[in-house]
Amino acid sequence: ATAFRDLITYITEISRAADALSRGDLTVTVPPRSSRDVLAQHFLQVTETLQGLVEETGGLIQAGQEGRLHHRGNASRFQGCYADLIDRINKMLDAILSPIQEASTVLEHVAARDLTVCMTGTYQGNHAQIKTALNTTVQNLNEGLHQVAIAAEQVAAASKQISAGNQSLAQGTSEQASALAKISGTLQAMASMSQQNAANAREARTLSENASQVTEKGTRSMQRLSEAIARIKNSADETTKVVQAIDDIAFQTNLLALNAAVEAARAGEAGKGFAVVAEEVRNLAMRSAEAAKSTARLIEESMHNAEEGVILNQEVLQNLEAINVQVEQVSTVMAEIAASSNQQQQGLEQIKMAMEEINQITQQNAAHSEETASAAEELSGQAELLQKLVATFHLAPGKASQIEGADQVSVAYELTV
Repeated sequence: ATAFRDLITYITEISRAADALSRGDLTVTVPPRSSRDVLAQHFLQVTETLQGLVEETGGLIQAGQEGRLHHRGNASRFQGCYADLIDRINKMLDAILSPIQEASTVLEHVAARDLTVCMTGTYQGNHAQIKTALNTTVQNLNEGLHQVAIAAEQVAAASKQISAGNQSLAQGTSEQASALAKISGTLQAMASMSQQNAANAREARTLSENASQVTEKGTRSMQRLSEAIARIKNSADETTKVVQAIDDIAFQTNLLALNAAVEAARAGEAGKGFAVVAEEVRNLAMRSAEAAKSTARLIEESMHNAEEGVILNQEVLQNLEAINVQVEQVSTVMAEIAASSNQQQQGLEQIKMAMEEINQITQQNAAHSEETASAAEELSGQAELLQKLVATFHLAPGKASQIEGADQVSVAYELTV
């Protein structure tokens, strides 16, 4: 009965230990009762084997967590499926490590700026996705750098042309500014001349107005002179009548003196004294007649001269009137010249202001051109640095021609300019 109870107790311990072992408790032990206790010894061997298996897999897991993927399990510690399990885990790690190693190699080449490499191994699942993603990344980076190289070359060529064009533009703008300054100076001189012309025109207008007033006064004086000459002629006419009367009186007196002389001759001695008086009267009458004739000749000459004076006066009056008309026309023309000069001066002032604005804008354009040329040179330098940077990469053969791209940019820039 005691042996039976011991057997039941032994089996119960084995059962409990097996149950604990099935629940992952590898600390349970069943000490052998004797050297012949084969079951307990085998149970202990199973426990030790499982503990070794757990220890080996735990080491692999910890190595994997620490990134030591080259660590492998020792399958020789086990037999059968346990050894096969460790071996399969090792192969799994090899399968995991292989794409990682190849990807690492590719990334090392990429880090060394060699973009000609790619993953070539045959993988499945997530590893195939990693291969595709990495190869796509390298390919996109390679193509992107190819495009960057082409763009850098195009930018360098364009920036050089822009720099040259801007330098030429700056030089032309500077020359234009100099020409504008000369034009502005010329316009200023013309404005001064126009202003002086306007002043001269106003002064000439004033002088012509004064001349017009003088000619009007001269015309009025000549009219009064004509009237005075007419009055003198009338007086001469009246004087002629008086002289004619004197001449008639002298003629009659001469006749009376002749008659008196005849009568005195008839009277003889008694009439001698009377004859002397008659002779004197006759001589006086003759002198009066001669004086009257001389006066008549002088009056006739005076009348002739007066008539010529009237004719000349009329001619002078006509000339003065013509001069007055011309002076008025000159005054009108000078007024128009003065107005035109004022308008011309205003126009020149506006042109001068416009030229000054154009000159200012030209100066600004010249400054902007110089700044743009400097920026283009800086851009060219940066493009060259970018080209040098891209040249440090070992790229796969590109799909586009860099020279064709640069030529296209050059043509586009020339068309734009």
